[in-house]
Amino acid sequence: MRTTVKSDGNEGLAETQPAAPAPADPTRTSQPDRPVDSTRTSQPDGHAASPLRAVRPPMAPQLRDHDRYDILGEYGRGGLGRVSRVHDRELGRDIAIKELISRGALSEVRFLREALITARLEHPGIVPVYEAGRWADGTPFYAMKLVSGRPLRDLIAERKTVDERLALLHHVITVADAIAYAHVQNIIHRDLKPSNVIVGDFGETVVIDWGLAKDLTSAEEPAAGGGPFREHRDDGLTSAGTVLGTPAYMAPEQARGEPVDQRADVFAIGAMLWELCSLQKLPPGFSGQRRRILRKSGIDPDLVTIIEKALDPDPLRRYPDAGALAADLKAFKAGARIAARRYPPWALLVHWTRRHRPMAITMATGLSILIAGAVLYVRDVADQRDRADASEDVARRSQRSAQASLDDLTLKHAELLLSTDPSAAIDALVTYRGDKREHAELIRAKAAGMGVALLRAKPHTDNVRWVTGTQAGAIISLSTDGTIVKTSPDKSSTVLTRGVSSKGRAAYAPSRGLLVYDCDPADLCIWDVRHDVRIPPAPAFRGWQLARVAFSPDETKLALFSYSGLLRVFEVSDPGRPIELLHVQRDHGIGLLFVDDETIAVGLSDDLGALEIIHLDGSTQTLTVHENFLWDTNPKAHRLVLATEHGVGIYLSHSPLRVLHRVPLCHDTPASLKFLPDRHAAAYACREGTIGIWDTESQIITPLTHMEGHVDAITVDDAHEYLIATGGNGTLAVIDLETNLKEPLVELEARQRLARTVERPDQCVLEQVGAVEPLVLPLQLGQAQRVE
Repeated sequence: MRTTVKSDGNEGLAETQPAAPAPADPTRTSQPDRPVDSTRTSQPDGHAASPLRAVRPPMAPQLRDHDRYDILGEYGRGGLGRVSRVHDRELGRDIAIKELISRGALSEVRFLREALITARLEHPGIVPVYEAGRWADGTPFYAMKLVSGRPLRDLIAERKTVDERLALLHHVITVADAIAYAHVQNIIHRDLKPSNVIVGDFGETVVIDWGLAKDLTSAEEPAAGGGPFREHRDDGLTSAGTVLGTPAYMAPEQARGEPVDQRADVFAIGAMLWELCSLQKLPPGFSGQRRRILRKSGIDPDLVTIIEKALDPDPLRRYPDAGALAADLKAFKAGARIAARRYPPWALLVHWTRRHRPMAITMATGLSILIAGAVLYVRDVADQRDRADASEDVARRSQRSAQASLDDLTLKHAELLLSTDPSAAIDALVTYRGDKREHAELIRAKAAGMGVALLRAKPHTDNVRWVTGTQAGAIISLSTDGTIVKTSPDKSSTVLTRGVSSKGRAAYAPSRGLLVYDCDPADLCIWDVRHDVRIPPAPAFRGWQLARVAFSPDETKLALFSYSGLLRVFEVSDPGRPIELLHVQRDHGIGLLFVDDETIAVGLSDDLGALEIIHLDGSTQTLTVHENFLWDTNPKAHRLVLATEHGVGIYLSHSPLRVLHRVPLCHDTPASLKFLPDRHAAAYACREGTIGIWDTESQIITPLTHMEGHVDAITVDDAHEYLIATGGNGTLAVIDLETNLKEPLVELEARQRLARTVERPDQCVLEQVGAVEPLVLPLQLGQAQRVE
């Protein structure tokens, strides 16, 4: 008998050569060589197949132009065909072309079946076929991707230890993935071996040479020769005869010439795994011997189980397909449990320990320490008791010392919080457990006196220019973000109206609840705070470029000053129908106030530094100061006070306009000046932090307090009981005007009045003021701004 044998090259191709005759088999009868019968063929199981009507290729590919390709050299050759490296002139790339060199009907059938099957398998681990056809002389060929790399066989051969070979395991897993894909397509390879696996230069793994592949959904293909064939399984040659495949990697049923399915490929992959995990090429036939060899090589029990299941002689006990084998290999690689093994409790523990080695080491170390401690404790109970008692004493002393240090730090921290956040100071004392209880209670009392926040809210996204409280405890605020918002005691905020100008000019008549403000684009709008409604602007209030606005003391007149210097005064008893009382043109003004119900004071431009008194009858008086100044009026006393930028206070009478007194107020620039209602006195604040009272009759200056940092503005609450100053360090100072002491503000109405006078960027804060000095309220977010 003769048979053809293919070498184990890059494409599994070599010269056609005669194979040695098989040894005598008592169960089989060798048959002499004979030509192929064109009408009958033998199947792999040795039984006669149905007669063939005609042995011809399964397809009739079109003729291709040979001139499209430049032959660069032969890549490999076998008994059936040769592989050449060529250059595709049309696409400008190097590819591989396999041509049939063993012409014959059955050879063409096998060759073209190989091309068709390979073309069907579109997977990263399988060489893609670009085209198939025939040359002009009728020779069939197909073009495919040129795989540049080395066979897995060479990589295994050059590694001399099991540990080095196990580094190639991921290539075998990739092979299993590719074959799993083919199995899903009902295609089996039947010739898997390391020489048919190419490892590319960039780490890719590709399965090649699908010449013996079979479509399990089609009828069995004709055999390449007649008669049974047996081969020793100690070589890597591919045999083509009744028995198809490479003996060293064939499953037992494949070697016996029986019909095969996906489990034959599983056996071949198992043989490749054996070659990685053992320095012996062929696995022993006895399972126990295989296990001993693998364990001696230090192979993990899970991997041993996978190899044993893949190499099981009984196909029914193997993995059903390459997909199940690939799943177990990936699980092993990831350290997870494999499906092929049942784990006893101790094996589960070993498996968990291997996957969680750091945690296992930690637990083992801890357990060892506990056992050692228990042993030592049992051996010398008395000694350990004495040491424990001594350690406990030391620990108590250390704890008391640490607690004392912590209590001292807590007191100091609470004291530091007094000037910035009294609420936080009280919170800090919650953990205090020290002996200085009186000191702690004093800090709590001071914090309560400075003010504990009852409500913190952020109703706006920009500066708050005006704020007031309502009888129901809500806060209404106007911001340069374009909104007027009502904030309820539960911190919920509702936008009442939009369209507020970004300049945020506003004037408020508290007894009538009317808020006048400039709204976009250049109109003057009126909001009824008591009824939460907007009064439509009258025609006279449209088209203003508002620079200043002020209500008269009796809240019936409204003075408007535009950027162009136009001063107009309206009677607004009915806000919807204003009556114009005065219309005059002046230079650009820096301020506008009512001296009384019939007289207006206008601060002229910075360059002139002058104060002009305008009566509603049209008469005017002017006082030139020659420097910048702050000013305020006392409508009941018909008086004005000025504070120049050099710190000089000027007391004026406006009918006629004349200087009554000059007194020094500040060593530097004044920050604010405010008449005290119902008193012949004015409060002043210097930029460096001094706050005091100026008696305009006796001309006595009485400093009251000094704020850290600097002072921004001062104002008086609606009940004329308290003086409130905003500081540059984010604090408020509240002073009782009756006693000049820092007294409490505990009534809700007083708290609302306080909230109405405080202005902050994008935040309203309602503070509760206690009864202990110093009376300083923290601003939680942002700094206070000047109140106009």
